[in-house]
Amino acid sequence: MKDAVLRELAAITLSGGERAPAAEQLALEKLSKRDLKRYLLFLRNEITKRFVTVRSAVEPGDEMKKAIGGVFEGKEILYETRPELGAGLELEHGDNIERINVKNIIERAIRGIKDNL
Repeated sequence: MKDAVLRELAAITLSGGERAPAAEQLALEKLSKRDLKRYLLFLRNEITKRFVTVRSAVEPGDEMKKAIGGVFEGKEILYETRPELGAGLELEHGDNIERINVKNIIERAIRGIKDNL
């Protein structure tokens, strides 16, 4: 099957911000193993283009959600609660994972001071 068709099927699978079970079922039943692997690759690419995952120890407040939404306009933002993060915040967008915590902030400040000496 051509890549353009597989890309379109991946896009349809996530149409409207939700999964389309009929498209998933079609992919599982009708695609060859080789095509299924390529479909899953295109599906993963669609997911990384459309979604941002925010992890924090507590549910972010409205002000924080508004600020994050302003940075990632046009993307759907998924919030996860992970108590082990403490006062930190983790943002996953595409293949990038940004970890914002007190330790990283202090390390950056120390590096900046050392660089300016």
